[in-house]
Amino acid sequence: LRTDRDVFYIPKLPLPKECIGHTDAAFAIDNQYYLISNTFVWQFEYDSSGFIEIGHARRLSDVFAGWNFVTRAAFVVGQKVYLLSDEVAYRYTLYPQSYGNVFIIDFP
Repeated sequence: LRTDRDVFYIPKLPLPKECIGHTDAAFAIDNQYYLISNTFVWQFEYDSSGFIEIGHARRLSDVFAGWNFVTRAAFVVGQKVYLLSDEVAYRYTLYPQSYGNVFIIDFP
């Protein structure tokens, strides 16, 4: 319970303005943090100075190969990322890239 009204809340994660009203999913893997909103994904990294946005918002289908669905949830199990929609669930493997990470679908 905050009693001091002069202290403003400072968010720990600098959310992009486009995400403030609506975030579909968020997850973390390998010290990288991802926010998914509508058809875009933001990638963040955490270091001693806090959260740093890596690059700019990228199209979800450019980061997650083959994903052209409305994202309802995302979660990580081990080194795999799962994206869920109303219709399908895909499993992805992370492939780090210098310009921003890419996730490739794992087919059964």
